[in-house]
Amino acid sequence: MDARIIFPNGHYSGNLLWNKAEALERETAIADSLSLIRLKNYWASAYPEGDGVTFTDENKRSDAEVLKDFTNCFQWLEIAVGQTKNANFELADLESDAEMQCTVIVPLSKLKIEETFLIGDFRFVCNKEFDPEPYERLGDFECEYVEFKTPILYKDLLRVNSSLDHNDYVINKCLAMAESAMDLVRYQFSSFLKPHFTPIPLGSLLTAFIQLRSFLKSGHTSSQFH
Repeated sequence: MDARIIFPNGHYSGNLLWNKAEALERETAIADSLSLIRLKNYWASAYPEGDGVTFTDENKRSDAEVLKDFTNCFQWLEIAVGQTKNANFELADLESDAEMQCTVIVPLSKLKIEETFLIGDFRFVCNKEFDPEPYERLGDFECEYVEFKTPILYKDLLRVNSSLDHNDYVINKCLAMAESAMDLVRYQFSSFLKPHFTPIPLGSLLTAFIQLRSFLKSGHTSSQFH
């Protein structure tokens, strides 16, 4: 089973990372390996998400020594040195095609909504000034927005903010789904003869913005793009 190690650096703890799905049946092996590595005077704790452990080295050993210790204590793993110092990026390389159910929130412009309504799986939320329950709003902006749930590849979420191109890929995927619901609104209420009555492309404010919020209990996946 493949794993990646990121060595401690300054005030940052080290990480040993693996594919969570592949480790589901390895609880006993994980516990035994943690006991062994702690005997070598490391502090080590498993992530609650199940995708690795974090550790510190009380003895300030070299990277080569740390790698040797973890290789001996986690013999059920094929440990390679991570090419980055980012745990999310390393986890993304270890992930398969697992998906996470996310809520996507896209702000609307040039569209006045005084009462929240549904179109299929899409929830069109009114302007905050008309909202009788503003404390229930998931979006942190006051304008109208459309909200829906969709599965997104976990590895795509882990790579968020790795590059502008990747952010654009995830953003455009979400916007394309939201636009399918907006087509119905435009068909019913808009006119190309009166473009000032036509909502602009979704996600547009003064600057492009989209918010993704995962409802799964993972510290890696709650992300926001600007």
